Formats: sequence, C-alpha cells, structure tokens
Amino acid sequence: MAVIAAAAIFLGACASRQDYVLPANLRLNIEGRPLVEGPEATVLLLETRSQMPVVKLEIAGPWGHAVWAPALVDTGAMMYMDLPHFLARRARPWVWLGSVGRVRTWSFGEERTSLGVLEGVSIGDTRLSHMPVNLSPKRSERPGAILGISALSLFDSVGFDWERGTMTLRRRPPGPVETLDDPRSEPGCVPFRWWHPMGGETNRGRGYVVVDGAVGAHKVDLWIDTGCGGDLVLPRSLAQGEPWASALEENGSIKLFSATGTTTAGRFKLRGRLTIGGESFTDLLVAVFDDSTLPPGATALPILGTPLLRKFARVTIDFANERVIFERSDTPERPE
Repeated sequence: MAVIAAAAIFLGACASRQDYVLPANLRLNIEGRPLVEGPEATVLLLETRSQMPVVKLEIAGPWGHAVWAPALVDTGAMMYMDLPHFLARRARPWVWLGSVGRVRTWSFGEERTSLGVLEGVSIGDTRLSHMPVNLSPKRSERPGAILGISALSLFDSVGFDWERGTMTLRRRPPGPVETLDDPRSEPGCVPFRWWHPMGGETNRGRGYVVVDGAVGAHKVDLWIDTGCGGDLVLPRSLAQGEPWASALEENGSIKLFSATGTTTAGRFKLRGRLTIGGESFTDLLVAVFDDSTLPPGATALPILGTPLLRKFARVTIDFANERVIFERSDTPERPE
C-alpha cells in the first residue's frame, strides 16, 4: 500500500470471483465459508498506518509455508483477503492458474487478479482455515495484505478501541443466536443495513455496512470504510446536490490512492454539521471523486473513513445485531 501524504487518501477495493473449478478434495470447504476455530473473543494489537487500522497475521499456505505480515483491516473491501505478489510467493497458496477475478476500486479503475486458497490465516489465537484469497499483480507495491469484510463478518462483531490500540473479534459459541429486540438499546447505537454498489440481494456474505447520518437537518447514508484514509469521500453526483453542495467549501485538490492506481480528486472542507452516532462534527476534510466512470448500473454513497471514526474512543460493528456502536471517551464501557 502506498505511503499516504497529508494531501492523499487511500480507498479500499472490492473483488468479485468469476466462475472457476476447484479441486474436488477442497471444493466443499472453499465454496462454503472458511472454518473459524478459536476462543469467543480474540484481542489484537492495533497499529495505525496512514491513519488506517493494521493488524499482524500469520498467513499459511500448503506444505508448511507461512509468513507473518501486516494486514489492513478494510471494511470497504468485498473480499476475504488480498495478498501482494511478494507475500504470495512466500506463503504459496493454492492457485488456479486458469482462474480470473477482478479487483475494482469503486471510485475508479479495475484490475485482473488470480484466485487461490490459503491453508489458513491465524488472527491472534483464532484460525480461519481454507481462506479464499485474491493475488495482486506483480507490480503491486503494497507492503501488506488486506483483510476484507467477507472475513470480518465471519465474526459476530469487530471492535476498534482507538484509545487502547486494540481490535477485538467476537463470536458466539455454537447454538441459537440471540439477537436484541431493539438494536438501538445502548447509547450511541446506530442500526446498519447491508448495501452493494451493483444492487441485488445483500446480506452478511454480500454487502457493505451503511448507517444513517445527517448533514444539518438532512438524513444521509454513510458507507463505513476503514480502508479509507480520509474523513469523507463523496461521489460528485451527490456533492453537486443538497444537502452537500451548500455545506462544502472548495480547498484545492487531493490524490486518491487505491488498489488499482491513483487519481486526483477535488478537495473540500465540510462547513456544515455532520452528525453520526449522536455526535456532530464540522470542518471535515472531504474528497470528491468522479463517479461517472462507474460500471453501468453501479451506484455510490458517501464514504466514512477511519480518521473520522477515530474521533470516537471506540467503534464496534455488531454484525449479529446489525448495528454500529459509537462510544466516546466518557461513555461507560460495555460489560464483556
């Protein structure tokens, strides 16, 4: 991943699989979801690189090949995992040489990628066995892997404690799943819905996390993307209309870095008031990209990036109850 200067933002990517044939002895494992083994809660040290969350993983291929590597935790990446070429050479995942997939950054650009399967990925003391993986082209300069939302949503929740510098993955033991009668029953709780740029059916296995926010008195949708290194990224088609147009002040240009290249976008300040999770913010950095290049039928939403999420003490994405919990420093911590 490129080093991000003060005037640059990195955007996450999503990936899709084309049809391909799996070896018969692995087909049942791979076409289902990866097997998760480990305790109910796994706590990891959380680093921030260019203001985005990074954890350390052990990536294991077949025949005993393994490598420790940093991984960007990216809720804006529709994939289990992406490996740059140099890590793939060391872990040596199973690769289907005839398989072709695509990695697309929704703001711009698309690139072909190979597809494979890892023996396993250890995230702290939790192991994900038979993990599907996208293999980036040789010219990829990212120093680490990407852990996407398809892997994160295998857990019941993922919590970012920005003050303590930890990330907690939780999952319930086997048995009936208890859900809350009211997902907003705790302070700072915001229900979320699954969304996909191409439309169609969305669920825990196919979708991004979108929550309600507000600009002034106007309700807006916000896509939570921890792989975005800016406060807000807006598609131009939305930025030109209300409530955004009257709230934005032009402030030069900014570079957007992604898995498929770079582009220059408009740089703005949000002079209006953005409210989310019961808190209001102003003077936010906003990048505006040209969404006219999206594939036919695709839509775009405002992207809420990690720098803005870090203005809270803790943020938890509760997949089981479809809610996001935004906590301030003075919010009593929830019982474990």
